[in-house]
Amino acid sequence: MLRKILTLIVFCLLVNEFCSCRVFAQEEGVEITIYNQDLGLVKDKRFIEFKKGKNVIKWLDVASLIDPTSVKFKALKYENEVRIQEQNYEYDLVGTSKLLEKYIDKTIGVITKDNQAYDGSLLSFDEEQLILAKDKTKGPVVMVSRENVRDIKFPELPEGLITKPTLLWNIISDVSDKHLCELTYLTKGINWHADYVVVVDAKDVNLDLVGWVTIDNQSGTNYKNARLKLIAGDIHLLKPKKDVRVERYTLAMKGVTQDQEFKEEPLFEYHLYTLTRSTTLKDRQTKQINLLTNNNIPCQKTFTYNGARYGKKVEVSLEFVNSEKNGLGIPLPKGKIRVYKADKENALQFIGENEIDHTPKDEEIKLYLGDAFDVVGERKLVDRQKITQRIREDSYEIEIRNHKDEDIEVLVVEPQQGDWKVVNTTHDYKKKDANRLEFKIKVKKGAKEVIRYTVRCEW
Repeated sequence: MLRKILTLIVFCLLVNEFCSCRVFAQEEGVEITIYNQDLGLVKDKRFIEFKKGKNVIKWLDVASLIDPTSVKFKALKYENEVRIQEQNYEYDLVGTSKLLEKYIDKTIGVITKDNQAYDGSLLSFDEEQLILAKDKTKGPVVMVSRENVRDIKFPELPEGLITKPTLLWNIISDVSDKHLCELTYLTKGINWHADYVVVVDAKDVNLDLVGWVTIDNQSGTNYKNARLKLIAGDIHLLKPKKDVRVERYTLAMKGVTQDQEFKEEPLFEYHLYTLTRSTTLKDRQTKQINLLTNNNIPCQKTFTYNGARYGKKVEVSLEFVNSEKNGLGIPLPKGKIRVYKADKENALQFIGENEIDHTPKDEEIKLYLGDAFDVVGERKLVDRQKITQRIREDSYEIEIRNHKDEDIEVLVVEPQQGDWKVVNTTHDYKKKDANRLEFKIKVKKGAKEVIRYTVRCEW
């Protein structure tokens, strides 16, 4: 019964809203651009019937998390003939708590589930009980459990409550006509990110890649048949970012061929992805749309050993180049990549995940997936000689043991400090930068390889 009463109140409020304003906006079309920083730009076009002189316009169904300071209203045909005097954003939505707040110190009626009736002034309320007084000075005072309430009766509708977030304008129009108007505003509560699924082949030399756009709409309204655009890039915002994460696992990829859903283009220093069809984003809905599907992308499995940092662990990574030659060559939005591989029964098994940042075309992508089980490294400082107060020579021995049934290549990374140079080594090396020395060695199956080198450091 309580629901019936609230439904009746909502209906009456809607009627009251309709009667209080002479003009409503009729929906025509909406476009939304979503940024991956909990931000959306909404462009909503609707037809409005203007009368010459003063008009009161109510624009319903705006996002409840709208930034009212970002609102821009434009009469497309009569931009100079339509002038806004005042703008208000009304968001005091009707609900049980709001109704009770409006009736503090006013008379209401309460009927309990056991058919007890109470009338009196509402002194206070919380989630557990209502406190009523038949007479505010003499009493008696009655406490009614909220769990036992069946009906609440309000003698009249309180003012100031609405059923939907609403923008309201006082407008002066020099013309009488029905024409198209556009509302533009920013809203929080809507976010997107990319999710990628990779399946690597049996020899770890090719991979299939599927990208998904995941959109989470918590903005407080629906966007029906909307034109959807996504901005990939890190724009500057004055408020902190909010991270919304939704997981999806998509495994059926082999042999997938389809047209790309999104069209990509550069925009300022970012990238814009436009959906080639319209879509509906419901409030409190997570929607996923295919971003890309590419098969047989060349890749390479790599082993990296950094004994100074990780002890005996040898990292395993998957590398590929985002190039047109490799079947990609498009800007990839940042997101999580999950990697799978088929076992001997051709069942896909999860083998690791990582994240990529916004990645331009022709850039290399390296995905650290875990640590090798059958490859072990060991690093020792075998000698240290102090040449002077500022010069020292250190000798290291690095052993890589390969217990796999195949030959491998391992990148050995050695961090360095100060002004340094290698004075003795058993293997060729590369000075990657001022703080990094690299060896690339081959280790046969079931064997080991030992690097010995001496480095002179000066401070």
